[in-house]
Amino acid sequence: MNNIGNYLKEARNKCRLSLKDVHDRCGVTDSKLSRMERGEGKPLDPAELKKLAQLYGIGVVPIYIMAGYLDESDLSDYQLVFRNADLLDEEEKQSVQTQIDLLTKGRQVCNNDF
Repeated sequence: MNNIGNYLKEARNKCRLSLKDVHDRCGVTDSKLSRMERGEGKPLDPAELKKLAQLYGIGVVPIYIMAGYLDESDLSDYQLVFRNADLLDEEEKQSVQTQIDLLTKGRQVCNNDF
């Protein structure tokens, strides 16, 4: 837990935000955040961590992993399967997706999203 506390404190300090600034901007109480940064108390809930990630401009997934809400294995189905796909801009990604859609048109897909 202390790892996430240190990470969040460093991110907050890089943004030059006080604990009160964070409370004013996203509603996470300064006392709760202070305890988390010191590695004390229980972890923030996922919604609070998401607000912090947005405020600090950092990724929410690494924070969820550090907090124990996600495990690396939880992400395996959602990771890109093509090498260097992260180098594409959004327009290029959309172009590739269009090609995939054309290649798979008419194929039956089992959608298990509930």
